[in-house]
Amino acid sequence: MNKTDKNNEIMKKQVINDKTTYLMIFLNNEKYLIKINNISRIVKFKQIYPLPDTEKHILGVANISGEVIPILNLHLILNIPNKNEIDGSLKIVITKHKDLVVGFLVDDVVDIVELTKKNLKKDTTKTLENEYIKGEFIYFKDVIAEIDILKIITNLKNKK
Repeated sequence: MNKTDKNNEIMKKQVINDKTTYLMIFLNNEKYLIKINNISRIVKFKQIYPLPDTEKHILGVANISGEVIPILNLHLILNIPNKNEIDGSLKIVITKHKDLVVGFLVDDVVDIVELTKKNLKKDTTKTLENEYIKGEFIYFKDVIAEIDILKIITNLKNKK
């Protein structure tokens, strides 16, 4: 089993025994979490073709395995400074909700982790002032925000 197959197998995990599986990503050297059940796959950076007259956070479209997928800049959506150049070192996290497939450009994919409600941090000073941050978890000594990808996708779909 190669690394991609292994990652895809891990991503199939759902909430088990009060545990939820998350993909841990980097955005501007900070860790963030995305629920794994919202992710269909992770790919290396692909050529992105810009679209005219689109919002700033829409980078364009990319051909991924024969499917043309819109690619969004998660930094801009979350109001996080983007210190990295858009280049081949970045990853695209492909999400799917109902009939909408969207790719999110991230700096890197760190790990896949399982967290429980006891890891949930209720009150913190790290919280971003952003409607797309669902909550925060304590993972070892780090406080890591959970990105509500479903809310981002739903808001995009409602704008259509």
